[in-house]
Amino acid sequence: MNKFKTSEDSYWRNLLTRSALVIVSVVIIVWFLPRNSGPQFRYDVGKPWMYGSLIAKFDFPIYKTDEAIKAEQDRKSRLLSSTKNTRMVSPACQKIMSLPSSTVCIVCIRQVS
Repeated sequence: MNKFKTSEDSYWRNLLTRSALVIVSVVIIVWFLPRNSGPQFRYDVGKPWMYGSLIAKFDFPIYKTDEAIKAEQDRKSRLLSSTKNTRMVSPACQKIMSLPSSTVCIVCIRQVS
C-alpha cells in the first residue's frame, strides 16, 4: 500500500510542475494574441468620414454591369460638355474624370448660385 501514500516532496513537485505548465500556457496564449498594429478608427453608419484618406494596401476589382459603365460615361460626358460646369471643374478633377469608367472617382463641383 505504499503506492497510495504520497510524500511531502512529491506534493511540492506536483504543485510546481502544474504551476509551471499554467504559466507556460498563459505565455504561449498571450504571445499568439493579435496586437493592435494599425490605426483605430471610430465611425458611424450614415455619418461622414472624420479622418483623412483611407487607402487599401492592395488593389481589388470593382465589377460593374455594362449599363452602369454606360451611365457613368454619359454622366461624365454631360458634365464635361457643359460650358457652365467645365469652367468650374479644376484641372485635377478633369484629369480624374477622364479616367476609364472602371476606376472609382469622386468629382467635386461647386454649385453655382
